[in-house]
Amino acid sequence: MIVDIIEATHRNTVGEIPSEHELCSVVMNLELRHLRAVVAVADHGSFTTAAVQLGVSQPALTRTVQQAERILQTQLFDRTSRRVELAESATDFVTAAKRMLFDLGTRNGRRLREGHRSHRRHRPIRRSAASVA
Repeated sequence: MIVDIIEATHRNTVGEIPSEHELCSVVMNLELRHLRAVVAVADHGSFTTAAVQLGVSQPALTRTVQQAERILQTQLFDRTSRRVELAESATDFVTAAKRMLFDLGTRNGRRLREGHRSHRRHRPIRRSAASVA
C-alpha cells in the first residue's frame, strides 16, 4: 500500500514508475516516528491534540509530518486554518501504518513480557550477612 502511494505519486510527477532501488530507498527513509505522527494526526484530526498525545510540541509534530510527506512525495493531509483532514490518497497508507505499528507494538510488548519473566526466574537470591552466618 505504501508502494501504491509512492508509485502513483511518482507516476504523476515523473511519468514513470521508479525502480525497486528507488522505492526501497524512499520507504527505508521513513521512520517509526513518521508513522506514529501521521497516524496520530489522522486519528485526532488535529496537530495540537496529536502532539499532546505523543508528548511532543506541535511545531515538532508538524515538521515530522512534513518530512513524511517529502519522503513519500505526496500530501497526506488536506489542511485549512481550522481543520486537518486525511487526504483521500493517504487512507490506505494510514491503514497500513496502523497495522505496522500494532504489529511492532505487539511483538515488542511480547518480547518485553517474556524477557521480564525470564529475568525474574534467573534473578540471584540476595542474602543478608546475618542469614549466611
